[in-house]
Amino acid sequence: MSHATKHRSDHETDGAAAALAGVTASIGAAVQSAREDLGDVAGKVGEVATQAAARVRETVDDGLARTTAAKKSLEQTIAARPLTSIAVAAGVGLVVGLIWRRR
Repeated sequence: MSHATKHRSDHETDGAAAALAGVTASIGAAVQSAREDLGDVAGKVGEVATQAAARVRETVDDGLARTTAAKKSLEQTIAARPLTSIAVAAGVGLVVGLIWRRR
């Protein structure tokens, strides 16, 4: 191999190594960027999940408060009008029984 050919071959090898180093650096940067993006997405998913859990808790608490208020109101109505309450319960039972028998 002549000196010029060897010099050209060394130069091509150096160029290929530099290109490979550039590609490796680009891949490293892309991987780092992907990691950061994934971290951002994970953080946002966590925030959304936390907000959703808070809304569920609020809804359950509201439902529990309404149920408790309705129970107290019903108890007060029954205590204030016991005979009317028994008559209404008997009427509802009769209607349910008739519907049940037809099926």
